[in-house]
Amino acid sequence: MKISAPVLFYSVLLLITTSVVAQSNQKVGSFRSINQVGILDGEHGTSFQINTINGARYKTWFAGVGVGLDYYYFRTIPLFLDLRKGFHLGAGQIFVFADPGMHFAWLTDQQKVVLGDSRQLDNISNGFYINGGLGYSLRFKSGVEWLLSAAYSYKQTTGKQQMPFCPFNGPCYISVNDYSYGMNRLSVTTGIAF
Repeated sequence: MKISAPVLFYSVLLLITTSVVAQSNQKVGSFRSINQVGILDGEHGTSFQINTINGARYKTWFAGVGVGLDYYYFRTIPLFLDLRKGFHLGAGQIFVFADPGMHFAWLTDQQKVVLGDSRQLDNISNGFYINGGLGYSLRFKSGVEWLLSAAYSYKQTTGKQQMPFCPFNGPCYISVNDYSYGMNRLSVTTGIAF
């Protein structure tokens, strides 16, 4: 049975939110939800990203699980662990973070076409994902925080392309081309945490 990417995305999001809310009822730390939008910029242009991270904060530390949509080059769904450490600075806080994980390919039909070529990729794999950087947060009296962050982001994937090859009207063979994509990007996000 094959599960579609949107169903997988929303199932994982529901599972994460449910498990984190259950954990927040314990007295270990306080529940926190971080919701961000941003842009990714790299060799293949600029694109949109969105993510939600849910977890627990203890003093100046935070650990949670995040999921999102990453439209850079190939549309993917990153699933990652988010680790943060804050440092008080005046009315706000500077923080550093690391988001190791993996991404799940969810390509549009248009993205399956190899750039500059009319042939389609037969298979795109899920792959490694990491995002890390620093940011600034400002807490309002209501308890809601505004966040702004900049990071280095990387995602890796591979693809296969099968093509018939018939030399000199002889027997035909299937030629398989393997492609590997390593995408280095700069990420700028803004959002709220509560």
